Amino acid sequence: MSLCTYRNGSLTSQQTGNVNLYSSAIQYVIFLVTTGGILPWIDRIDRRFLLVTGSVLCMILHFTIAGLMATHGHYANKVAGNANLRWEISGHPAKGVIACSYLFVAVYGLTWVILSNITLTPSLTLS
Repeated sequence: MSLCTYRNGSLTSQQTGNVNLYSSAIQYVIFLVTTGGILPWIDRIDRRFLLVTGSVLCMILHFTIAGLMATHGHYANKVAGNANLRWEISGHPAKGVIACSYLFVAVYGLTWVILSNITLTPSLTLS
């Protein structure tokens, strides 16, 4: 996620400038909690169900973010003085983009990450 998303969604620290640190820490904690939380139940849940459910939920979240950015965002020459950032969104839709991004990390941590680790581990040890 870009710095401009957090800046426009009011997740900023004007005094210290640690926005990237805060945003990365929040996503990291969500990722660790969801990945660690599913471990005790991973063998009791059908893997196909997890993959299909995870992919559908991730798709819904991606389209929600795209819809919010398309309807409420606009092109900008620079965002916060950074010429690499060309899209700006502000207000409540920006907070919705942040929330959907955090939900995406949670869904991804619950479904795809854990199953990819389980599926790939036996094949990696054989080579």
